[in-house]
Amino acid sequence: MDALSKTFNRRKLFEQLEKSFYAFQRYQENYSFILVDIDDFKLINDKYGHQCDDKAIQHIGSTCLAMLRRSDTLGRLGGDEFAIIHKITGEDSAQALAERLRNTISQLVIDPDCCNMTLSISVGISQFNSNDYTIDQIYKRADVALYVSKQKGKTAFL
Repeated sequence: MDALSKTFNRRKLFEQLEKSFYAFQRYQENYSFILVDIDDFKLINDKYGHQCDDKAIQHIGSTCLAMLRRSDTLGRLGGDEFAIIHKITGEDSAQALAERLRNTISQLVIDPDCCNMTLSISVGISQFNSNDYTIDQIYKRADVALYVSKQKGKTAFL
């Protein structure tokens, strides 16, 4: 577990991603991989300090956990980046989840007594597909989609 966010750490997340990939290959059920990144995280640190950026990470972790199903997996990849394995769901469901996360997170205020800040996130989504031979292909598509999302200011799917 990641001590700060109370989510899976990177190693456990990738173990779960690999298991999900094998299940996808065997049963051909839909899976989505979703990357979540806090926008302008360095500016948060510069303006409010480490205590508030820790609160931002905790906030993202707890908000995502509260909005996911028990069958989904959430982990912190490092820094301000999280990933979700959204099981047995298609593109529409993954995009709907991403938009709910973006909207919910943007409406909440983090620690009004300390830093009184709001956050926004960018989200990149990739769907497992039959052309995938490794989890790296799934991850790279989500990463490219995340980059597109950061440029356009909304959820991207590749």
